[in-house]
Amino acid sequence: MNYDVGVIGGGVIGLACAWRMAQAGARVAVFERGQIGREASWAAAAMVGSLWVMAHDPPDGWNTTALAAMFELCLHSRALYPAFADELLDVTGVDVELSLRGHSRRDWRTPGILYISTRGDDLTGEGLQQQAEQGLNAERKLPGTLGTTRFGEQARLRDNYAFWLPDEGQVENRKLAEALRASAVRAGVIIRQSLPVRRVVVEDNRVTQLLTTHGAETCDNVLLCAGAWSSRIHDLPPECVPPVRPVAGQLVSLEPTKQIKRMGAPLPYVTYSSDVYLVPRRDHRLVVGATVEEIGFKKRVTVQGATKLLSAACALMPELERYTIEAQWAGLRPATPDALPILGKTSLDNLFVATGHFRNGILLTPITAQLMTDYVLNGVEPLSDFGIERFAAQTTKAEQTICVSG
Repeated sequence: MNYDVGVIGGGVIGLACAWRMAQAGARVAVFERGQIGREASWAAAAMVGSLWVMAHDPPDGWNTTALAAMFELCLHSRALYPAFADELLDVTGVDVELSLRGHSRRDWRTPGILYISTRGDDLTGEGLQQQAEQGLNAERKLPGTLGTTRFGEQARLRDNYAFWLPDEGQVENRKLAEALRASAVRAGVIIRQSLPVRRVVVEDNRVTQLLTTHGAETCDNVLLCAGAWSSRIHDLPPECVPPVRPVAGQLVSLEPTKQIKRMGAPLPYVTYSSDVYLVPRRDHRLVVGATVEEIGFKKRVTVQGATKLLSAACALMPELERYTIEAQWAGLRPATPDALPILGKTSLDNLFVATGHFRNGILLTPITAQLMTDYVLNGVEPLSDFGIERFAAQTTKAEQTICVSG
């Protein structure tokens, strides 16, 4: 069968794009190397917010234009989430447990994220100032002024800065993947699991075939959404291969005791520090994450990783020492050299890319699906800040520098 669009990769990005394209009338198939939604989408803590720029130093050479474009992309996607979650619920009956201010679902949790600076100077830079000018809603808190929750009373803020971000939140990523799969199938998307696309056939500047482990597939357009594996499709021209690498992350899930549950939830909102984040789920589990490990395609859980996370978590919230460890897992984030996603078309006429979302895949799912559907089906280009050609320009500049200096 020939498809209008073949999507390589069955995480939340690929599923959301496939769903939206099928809703627009396209015949779509998703080709997933493993199980649908079981890689980075499954491993995430799934915060829905733009605080990542505040919490992490940008890579060397990152310009303010890129910073502004990424922040705007995050805000736009966050604004789409309430309607996105409600639509998924209407279509599938799956509640993705969105906790976000203004959303109609009832929940014991408080929407918002408390950002705590445990290193002292990571909230005073240009990034935060620029975000404030773009409309970031952040209320500065001082030690002892975090409110009356038990967590607020026990947080060891010392002399550190804290900011309350009321417009940020979270979603349950595993239910999000489940809902997107079901929505895509209902819209007519063909899901092909355990069917990796190993290589492609390129003729007349087009991808004419996808070569899988069970034969060839033909698609008028191809959308590459394979996450950390996006650079592992053989026979693509070099300039079409996304420079994406895996960055491993370990997470731990904690379970409160029955006594703690009877006393009431000690942590009703997401808490994010320079060293660790704590994400309360609706069922009272607490997700603690996440390590950042440059170890290639090794998806492993270690004593060292758990110890690092739990030590940082207990430094913020000492009563976590009485919780039990419910689960520990790891995932592989798709990272680009500049930490920005790749959204757009390659030099091949029918090959599009939506990958490299790094730590923001869950957050950017609604906007990515919208942008790529508009581009693939209607020719509406996304912002040039996220095009794959920016890496070719960087490579050329580097080569010129070597020639001049060498």
